[in-house]
Amino acid sequence: MLEKLTDSDFMLHTSTTMVHPVKSICDFGIYLNSELMMKTHISKVVSSCYHQLCRICQVCRLIG
Repeated sequence: MLEKLTDSDFMLHTSTTMVHPVKSICDFGIYLNSELMMKTHISKVVSSCYHQLCRICQVCRLIG
């Protein structure tokens, strides 16, 4: 049945604005997409870890 719906069926029309659906949400610090997969969450965690590893590497160069 979901295949029969169009993009406009997912929009919420109010008197002044139109609300569009988002691709992922964050609830309790965990990102989920419309299929309840954690791809967005994993991507953000990996990105954050890589950034912190780069910062640790910079500090190590200054110390040693």
